[in-house]
Amino acid sequence: MKKMSYSLIALGFLATSAMALDMTDYKPTDSFFDEAYVNAQFALEDGNQDQTSYNGVFGANYQARKFTLPYAWNIRANAEADISRGEDANSSTESNYEVTVDGNFDKYFSDTEDFFYYGSAELAYADKYLKVDENNASISTMEDAENPYAKVGVGVGYGRVYNATSLAKALRIAEDFKTYNIITKEIDDDTMMKLAQLIELEPEYYSKYGPVEYKKHWFEAMEKVLKEGGVLEQDGALGAFGVVRIEEILFEERVAARYHGWLVRAGLGKIMSSYDGTTNDPTFDMAFEYGLPIGYQLQFYNIAKYSTLMVGDSDKETGHLFTNSMSLTYEISNMIDWENAWNYRYDNSSVKDVEDVTTNSLDSTFRYYLTNRLNFYTTVSLLKVYDGHTYDSANANSRNDDLETRVFTGLQYRLK
Repeated sequence: MKKMSYSLIALGFLATSAMALDMTDYKPTDSFFDEAYVNAQFALEDGNQDQTSYNGVFGANYQARKFTLPYAWNIRANAEADISRGEDANSSTESNYEVTVDGNFDKYFSDTEDFFYYGSAELAYADKYLKVDENNASISTMEDAENPYAKVGVGVGYGRVYNATSLAKALRIAEDFKTYNIITKEIDDDTMMKLAQLIELEPEYYSKYGPVEYKKHWFEAMEKVLKEGGVLEQDGALGAFGVVRIEEILFEERVAARYHGWLVRAGLGKIMSSYDGTTNDPTFDMAFEYGLPIGYQLQFYNIAKYSTLMVGDSDKETGHLFTNSMSLTYEISNMIDWENAWNYRYDNSSVKDVEDVTTNSLDSTFRYYLTNRLNFYTTVSLLKVYDGHTYDSANANSRNDDLETRVFTGLQYRLK
């Protein structure tokens, strides 16, 4: 494991910033990246209370992104369930869950243009949802969901986001090879780009040679690139240890996703179904997406979305929803990640006399990888909700006056 100190972190950042090879120079014409995780956190408390209390949160998520010149698509799926019981004798076990899936397909007008048209879909289901009383906007209660939430959309956009994760993997291999003296000197930029492009071609090798033989031919091609780059020992071979290290880095170790570029989109949507059993008027939707790798270890990403409900009912007002999700991930070492996220949400309801709700959350997470796939994490979370309500002792859901602070730990397992 690498030794770590604040001075080394700072020096590492300055060093990577000064390197000639820029992550944004890598623009693959065909790439695919996916990842899947399950996680769990659980707290149990007993003593000096009426009964044993507990709280557990269990989740799973999957994301896949495909980038090509003629088209791109993205799909995300999340599932979360929690179970809890209070310390009072009359407290019973409560549980709820929510599953969400969303995605989009972008078709470019040509391989050389950045204009595209798109289709999108969102689907969610929860056993309960928070319902605001239309007669008294300060009162909200948890109600059973009647239907799933479903929304579809179409529109146009401009821009491209590139997946540079293969270059990050190539850099990880180069660093590893240098540590174990598998290579004799630093890999030049041209060779590094060729190695990244070869890593990107895994599906082609799999299709051509089959699941049993493809790695052999794939690794031989990488060996040839490194040999032509003049970085291998005199015999020009990776050797058994070099092959093992490549396989472990590409298939076992986690390399954080790297994206760069930007795009904007605008279009019309339709909410086909909602939790309260009603359908809604069409929506006008806009989105902005931006990614930037900073050096070799930092990744910045931001997604901003705006949606307005075009109501045709005189009993309702035009509703507005704006969200912004910003993240900054620092890959401290191949064993430690530091993830930071800020999420902002502004909800202007279409229901009359309901106060606007503004939510800000800030999370900072340290992940330590116990194994290549299992990590232990600690998260500090700050949450502030502005909804125009003051605390009402008769309605616990109205208590949003104070800044909420949470510190929790858990385990996460990487499925792929």
